[in-house]
Amino acid sequence: MAKVMARRGVAGGELLGIYLNDHLAGATVGLELMRRAAAAHRGRAVLPELASLAEELRADRAALKDMMAALGIKARRYKVGAAWAAEKVGRLKFN
Repeated sequence: MAKVMARRGVAGGELLGIYLNDHLAGATVGLELMRRAAAAHRGRAVLPELASLAEELRADRAALKDMMAALGIKARRYKVGAAWAAEKVGRLKFN
């Protein structure tokens, strides 16, 4: 598959890498939010739905990582780390 991307040109491969890294960063934020929401709603009726969403996001992240590895696209740790940190900083706001 990486050879196919190389034949399509640098721009196509770069754009796919950007998209997948952005998706990975977004899935990281979503997973952290769902984990926090599930922890905040323990013992409530909504917990199973939140736990299910967290599991779906975890599986999405794993699938993205596998896909990126198969395509030879490196995960940009700075994007994932920045997204993770932004979610943590977002917790400081007053609700």
